[in-house]
This record gives sequence, C-alpha cells and structure tokens, in this order.
Amino acid sequence: KEMENYIQISGKKKYVVVGKRVNVREKADISPNVIVKLSITSKVIMLGINKELITIGSIKGHWAYVRTPYIDAKTNKRLIGWVFDYYLADLNQFKALNRFKKCLLEGEVGDYLFSYEFYEDGSFRRKEYEENSNEFKYVKGKMFKYRNVIKALDTQEKYKMRALFYIDDKDNLYSPYVNTETGKPYKCVSFR
Repeated sequence: KEMENYIQISGKKKYVVVGKRVNVREKADISPNVIVKLSITSKVIMLGINKELITIGSIKGHWAYVRTPYIDAKTNKRLIGWVFDYYLADLNQFKALNRFKKCLLEGEVGDYLFSYEFYEDGSFRRKEYEENSNEFKYVKGKMFKYRNVIKALDTQEKYKMRALFYIDDKDNLYSPYVNTETGKPYKCVSFR
C-alpha cells in the first residue's frame, strides 16, 4: 500500500530528526510495529517519500522511507523504515538566529572535549585543540534554527557543520551527547 504513491529519491540526502523519540515503523501507517525510536538531532538518509498528504492528529505530512544510523543485529545492515516527515528537517530549512541567550556548553564524548560559548547575537565560539602547537584556539561560528534544533556552523571554515543541539520546552539548550557520569545530556549554563 505505501509503495503505491511512493517517489524514490536518488542520492544520499541527510535529514535531521527534529522531534523527541521519533518512531521508525515497518509500514507507512501509525499502527505497524515500531522498528526503532530516533533521538532528536539524529540523522537519517531519505530514500523516498509517499506523495499522499495525510493528517495525524492535527499534523500534516508525508510518510518518508529512511535509512537510520542503527544496525539490525540479525542482518548487520542499517535499519530502514517509515517516518512521518513532519519530524524531519532538511539542513537547508534552518534559518539564521539573530537573537539567543548567552550560555556555555561543555562536555566530553570519549576522549574528545567540546566547549561552546553561545552569544546573544546568534553567534558562538568553540574551543578547538591544535595538536601541532598543543594549544587551544577559538573558532567562531553562527547558529541556525529549525523548530527546536540548533545547527552550529563555523564561519571561519566556510560554514562546515560542526554540531547539532536541541532546545527543550523550558528554552534550555542541550547537547545530544550524554554525560556518562550522570546519564543526562550536557546542558548550556549561563556565564559572564
């Protein structure tokens, strides 16, 4: 049924998940089994889309056929399934931020340390370790937003994407990475 109005998409266009715990389903319907739940800021590759516009609750959208970042333990292949496209964003849908709150977000992922200072004008600077000099340097960037997801792009490196963050219902900014000691995501805190 879901393949009747299906349009295959060529290439490997990535989309960002902009909803919390988004279901990937076996079929393009809300009743089939959920294969996996995607976290906010996860990336998927859209393989195709169902042309039929549908409404779920009060939300309009299409069923998108996606390849997830997760591996099926039985087949050792990426999990593929259907997601309601309302919860996906093309990276071009993000708009530049001109206002934000000043905060600092620091944490670690394995042996990689990250540190971002976000500013009121929608800019940021991040610390980057330079192995050659054994010193830290600051790289400036600009923030872009779509719904509750922030895309941070370096301006000194021609807007190459560096990180995705998300904002909760209380307007707090978080990293998608989890602190292994607390089990909670890293949160942006005020600084002077």
